[in-house]
Amino acid sequence: MAKKRKIIFAYRAHQSQMGSTVMRVHQLSEMLRTWQGDEFEVETVGIPRKRFHRRHRAFSEYAKDAIVVGLKFAISDMDPESVSLLRENARALCLDHVDSVPTEDTLPLYDVHIMASHEGRKKMERRLKASGAPYSAVMHVTHHADPRLPSSKPRSDDRFSICYLGNPKNMVEASEIVEVLPYMEKGFFFCAKLLAHYPAHYGVRTRSHSREVSKPFTKGFTAAAMNANIIVDRSTDDAHFYLGSDYPFLLPDNHPNTVLAGLEHMRLSYGGAEWKHGLDIMKSVRHLSSPRHIISELVMALDVAEAISALR
Repeated sequence: MAKKRKIIFAYRAHQSQMGSTVMRVHQLSEMLRTWQGDEFEVETVGIPRKRFHRRHRAFSEYAKDAIVVGLKFAISDMDPESVSLLRENARALCLDHVDSVPTEDTLPLYDVHIMASHEGRKKMERRLKASGAPYSAVMHVTHHADPRLPSSKPRSDDRFSICYLGNPKNMVEASEIVEVLPYMEKGFFFCAKLLAHYPAHYGVRTRSHSREVSKPFTKGFTAAAMNANIIVDRSTDDAHFYLGSDYPFLLPDNHPNTVLAGLEHMRLSYGGAEWKHGLDIMKSVRHLSSPRHIISELVMALDVAEAISALR
């Protein structure tokens, strides 16, 4: 039997319970164990804060012959000597950006830059080309819906309802028809139990983040996992990529009047041909954000990272 390849998902130890760490380290590593456990030996390691140089060095030594996937700034937080040792010891280095923007000087360090959105992938490809980094590639690994979501079946409810899951400060407020779940007060687990009651999800956000930042289409993946339609505008990262121009609830912009009209159209369409067409599209979104599909992308990224690392 061939020796398993060692994979280490590294994250900031003091951020172990943050959403991106939970999903792109703990959950993604578990998916890899489930789907490719016969090929990979999978670990997760928390990297301590900047002042713990000895522990940084110990990690760099421990990571010998491992493919290391660092989340956001976990590796760049390490002291320069430990980073150099990690680069020397590791079989390959990957950076999972999610929605972060690394500094220019750190780009050449990594064999593969993993992006959770297609918009982010395009931006990073432009940055790498401009930087002239000779041994780095950009790969896309889809973000997933939280596996802790309850199972959901197609609904036969005659009543239209729509919910928003997230921080209310980030949503465009256009109508009282949207029920804002108490995510900030009650947390994810409480709200997740409620999602099965809503055939529609609201995903129209304000444009508060930097143009350099790209967000994964997580709200769309969540809606797809719950067999629900989503209303969202075209400026949302990756919305058009996954939904396409003929998705009936893709808005041209996030102006409140546009959103209000879109919500009314969605309400009137409930249960009809347009609604069912939307659900067919969401079914394809569910496939493209499934664990099987995501792990196939991740394994390809790891393979490319190894190949590039061998050229250094």
